[in-house]
Amino acid sequence: FPVVRYGAFGGRRERGVFAIRVPKGHKGDVVWTLRHNGVTYSVPGRATSDYYKLSYTPQAAGSLMPVVRFAANGPASAGREGVTTGPLTVAVGTTLNIRVWMQDRGERKPIPVNMLWFKHQGPGDVSFEPRSATTAPGGGEATTSVRFSAPGEYMLRVRVDNFGITDSAPGQQCCWTNGYVRVKVTG
Repeated sequence: FPVVRYGAFGGRRERGVFAIRVPKGHKGDVVWTLRHNGVTYSVPGRATSDYYKLSYTPQAAGSLMPVVRFAANGPASAGREGVTTGPLTVAVGTTLNIRVWMQDRGERKPIPVNMLWFKHQGPGDVSFEPRSATTAPGGGEATTSVRFSAPGEYMLRVRVDNFGITDSAPGQQCCWTNGYVRVKVTG
């Protein structure tokens, strides 16, 4: 199945926040409809447009989507669909440590891999310390400490990228991978 990538509804713009699979040979549009405060918004995505297709082949300098895991030998992902872990449980105001394993898998000399955390969904504020980190060339492990301001169900997202090389940048379709963490925060 081809994978189609889209942005998010979060008050800010971020490319490649999630992806969906469409059946092989799908010719129509994929339409997102958002209803808020009595107003309906619909946005079509043309599954047949090359703009929406993800590249799983090496870029000009050999970059590929990096790998992300939440356990050293756990499930891995390379791409927008990502890998999800959780739910983890923590109390409001208590620190939750989340470990991430990242790997550059480009077809060139290994480069460092970066991570950047986002609150994807949830009722309160989320703080990350650190919010970003960079590994040694080839990849490695990083830990972030997370605190929540309010109880509820949260989804956190980590973007793992190799934007430190000429054929990979935030505005391109390559080369980053998403990881998602479900968290239940108790009062």
